[in-house]
Amino acid sequence: MSIYTPNNTFNSLKVTPQNTQYKVSTPQNSVVNNKQDKKDTTKKVLLGTAVASAATLAAIYGVRKYNVTNIKNIQKAFQETFMRDDITVEQAREMMKRYRDIEKISDREEYAKALFEEAKKNFGLENSPIKLVFEDKKGARGFCRRDNSVISITSTCSREHMLNTMHHEFRHAKQHNAVFKSPEYIDRHAKIRIMHENRVAELVGRAKTDEELKALRDPNFQKSLREKIVQEFEEKGFKVPEKDLDRYESYKTEILEKLSTNMVDEKIPTSHAEEYEKWVEKSRDGIEHYVESDVDFGQYWDNFTEVDARKAGRRISKYVRAKAFTFGDWLEDFSMKHFRKDIQSSPNK
Repeated sequence: MSIYTPNNTFNSLKVTPQNTQYKVSTPQNSVVNNKQDKKDTTKKVLLGTAVASAATLAAIYGVRKYNVTNIKNIQKAFQETFMRDDITVEQAREMMKRYRDIEKISDREEYAKALFEEAKKNFGLENSPIKLVFEDKKGARGFCRRDNSVISITSTCSREHMLNTMHHEFRHAKQHNAVFKSPEYIDRHAKIRIMHENRVAELVGRAKTDEELKALRDPNFQKSLREKIVQEFEEKGFKVPEKDLDRYESYKTEILEKLSTNMVDEKIPTSHAEEYEKWVEKSRDGIEHYVESDVDFGQYWDNFTEVDARKAGRRISKYVRAKAFTFGDWLEDFSMKHFRKDIQSSPNK
């Protein structure tokens, strides 16, 4: 993860490309493997030494306080985090006061509930049926279900991390809400569904034996076929045949009805409409190419939806708790990407 800088969210939508190819290692002879093992061990030792030294420096300097004095900076940070351009200076001041009152709540569960209600309102999701639950997920501080039915804070999320985590997960909810309500998403998935069904029908028509038909029903084959169809759609697009137009319209209606249960109408920031659309596009790409951390941690960590959510959570912590991004934060990022195999905050995607 890149070090946080207080740049405008709308003007800094840069992320590692999502279509990262997997590296497949080939068998080597034992001598080469031994040499490689020694190199890997040396590399880890050097990295470990560097991290230990960095941790010592971070401990010496501690967490630097950020002097929050300019209410206009706070207003801008809130506008960027909540994707809203209607927050006035006075509203920003009131929001800051409410956050600081919430910070005084000592009970962990009551603190989480108060944060949830405040973040829900600030992100413009006050009409959403999304609920707060306290559910565990291995290695996660929190998660947001893709259908926006639930945001969860897990037992491993300390009170210290809850402010960041809650806003991280609500940023995911904001991504889901913007993407799944978009005509582009609905059009894409209706077309891919038709492509998939038509391709299966072709293969069934060619099958000559029961074994061939059985192979077509195999879940792994169906998954592989869908991946190929998605790739084909991305490369060539798809024009719906005239005979499938009614089915296409029916699928769009079905997808919209299914998603509309928990999604609400988006308030597009009119002063940043073009930048907002770019954010939606990048969020859609991130969601479509999302890879769980246990499959490819680097690709998970660099996915736009995760980078975007981490920035949002940290920005809120920075201003509410007056803590700037420090070397300690960079150290945590470095350790997460190079040493840890579990995760601290993940959407349940």
